[in-house]
Amino acid sequence: MLPELKDLVIEVIDTCNARCVMCNIWRNEDEHKTTAPAIDQLPPTLTNVNISGGEPFLRSDLPDLVARVKARCPNARIVISSNGFLTERIESVMRRILEIDPEAGVGISIDGRDELHDVVRGVPGGFAKCMETVRRLKAIGVKSLRLAFTATESNVSGLAAVHRLAREVDVEFTCAVAHNSGVYFKTDQNVEPDSEALRSQLNTVAAEDLKGWSIKRWARAFFYQGLLDRARGRNRRLPCTAASKSAFLAANGNLHPCNMLENKLGNLNTQSFGEAWSSAEAEEVRDFAPTCAVNCWMVCTARESMKSHPVSVMRWVVAGKMRAHLGREIYT
Repeated sequence: MLPELKDLVIEVIDTCNARCVMCNIWRNEDEHKTTAPAIDQLPPTLTNVNISGGEPFLRSDLPDLVARVKARCPNARIVISSNGFLTERIESVMRRILEIDPEAGVGISIDGRDELHDVVRGVPGGFAKCMETVRRLKAIGVKSLRLAFTATESNVSGLAAVHRLAREVDVEFTCAVAHNSGVYFKTDQNVEPDSEALRSQLNTVAAEDLKGWSIKRWARAFFYQGLLDRARGRNRRLPCTAASKSAFLAANGNLHPCNMLENKLGNLNTQSFGEAWSSAEAEEVRDFAPTCAVNCWMVCTARESMKSHPVSVMRWVVAGKMRAHLGREIYT
């Protein structure tokens, strides 16, 4: 019996209006867009769908795509990842999306406060635009709203400051480490942030999260441990679920095991989801994914790994909470 897909990243468009230092999607000369027929093949088993890009709000038909996802996957929690620069369009489009799915969320990329963010994203005045977008989304009733920080060699020192900013404006905070990927980020030039600098920043963030009573934030503290492990060159704490419980749908219709691996399971513009999911390529990836040499740690695959190993996660959380309340470092 084939495993049920739970977590999917959908690259709805592979062009972007930012100029980020950690990603070359904006250099794409040929634009691709995920088609409605591809969306209409998604399995109803999905519980998490991240609508990503490029910049998703460059698509004028984004509400229709969300409606199609919701129709196919009624139990899926939908989050749209955006750079936040198209403030008026984002507000207008999200008003329509909330009518379709009142629980739809938005993640706005913030990679530092003020000018640091502008440098990382390559857009002068970008930080102010993003924060105005956050203000407007809160005003129209977006319930699931977060600031998403990507740690790079150049901005890791600003991580805790963005975490504090998220608390100031009363939204969630998420964090990732810049990865290299030919199939998604279109670069192999990213350098891991200094592990000691990352550890220092994450200790500040996790101490606050673990002292509270949000299970979601406890889980994020565990996830941050995985980011630090990667920066230190260590193996994943939990086996990968790529091509098993998680996958990546590229804008050209290719279904990949994740947004790191170029292995193609099939193409949803020319095949059914079932054909791609049961392909020989998919079976091959399922065999090697748990020990994949890429050793990535991104939420799109880590989330299902964590759900599959709740005891390991909770043991870490209990120990982490004790350290937090005793004033000790979470990550050593």
